[in-house]
Amino acid sequence: MKIRPAFYVVLLTFCSIHSFTQDSSKAVRITVPGTAGALEFVAPGNFQQRVRPDGKEVQARARDDSNGLMMTAFLQRVDFKPSPAECRKQWWGTTTEPPQMHRENIRLSESGPMARVDYDVPVAQGIKVNQHSVHVYLGGGSECAEIHLSVVQYTPAKDTLFSDFLKTVRLISDVPAAASAAAPAPESPAMGNTQEMFAKASRFYLEKNYKMAALYYQRVLDSEKQSPTLNEQYFEVLVDNLGMSYGIDGDLAKAKTTFEYGISKKPKYPLFYYNLACTYGEMGEMQPAIAQLREAYRNKANMIAGEEFPDPMTDDSFRTFAYKKTFVDAVASMKQGR
Repeated sequence: MKIRPAFYVVLLTFCSIHSFTQDSSKAVRITVPGTAGALEFVAPGNFQQRVRPDGKEVQARARDDSNGLMMTAFLQRVDFKPSPAECRKQWWGTTTEPPQMHRENIRLSESGPMARVDYDVPVAQGIKVNQHSVHVYLGGGSECAEIHLSVVQYTPAKDTLFSDFLKTVRLISDVPAAASAAAPAPESPAMGNTQEMFAKASRFYLEKNYKMAALYYQRVLDSEKQSPTLNEQYFEVLVDNLGMSYGIDGDLAKAKTTFEYGISKKPKYPLFYYNLACTYGEMGEMQPAIAQLREAYRNKANMIAGEEFPDPMTDDSFRTFAYKKTFVDAVASMKQGR
């Protein structure tokens, strides 16, 4: 079962922010309920924030559609003595590299009240993204703050996007504590909006936590069935990633149901058929797998731009019959357009 290139998941994680609209380029202050201190900055473009369910952290996201700058910010109450360097040590030091997104040119530096990490991601699974990222860390009082800025198709001319934003950032330790919010109830499938759940699911997917990815992608799909908000490409990615998350996690029945639903809504999208074929392959059912592969090849021209059509002969989902003459001949016929 082929995994969708990480590039698409990353774009979805950030592009999903587009619907979180407030005033563009607005000066904002975020605070952790019940904790003295605040993080201030001028939010680029569309902006959204939320308090983590345990009440210890506030999270913010924004994207400036005019220049492609993407931002995430975190302000958290910590149990160690915070300083910029210590916050970077505690947080960056435990950061793992996302799958299929190799970081290069990692550079650590300090400037004034900020500790900083710069790095590049030139390629994500063979797709040139040329992403440049900056993480800055601030610490004071009982809080650490982290801001992650990134832009794709980076050139040195875009350095001013980072520097101009960072000039607006302040961590203020002596702001009186805001009233503590009541502890939120555990999330149910109806809680949160589609974009936020999609972003969560995509992060879990990148981390290869397929059980949690499936949980959140399923919530998005349930919401979409009631009130569709995603465009066609996002819907395709949703169904693909949900079905693959189920399949990789071993729940083949749910994977099958997911891809069948996708086909009922988008009968010309080839990867729904291909991934359903993979599901049958994992089940050891050769003839249904061949039938779905034929449909995938018939609709091959409808791939999302930038995607590659997988090769069934190298896909381990078909390992139980990859060398059987019936399967080999069928795939060869499909590749020849017969």
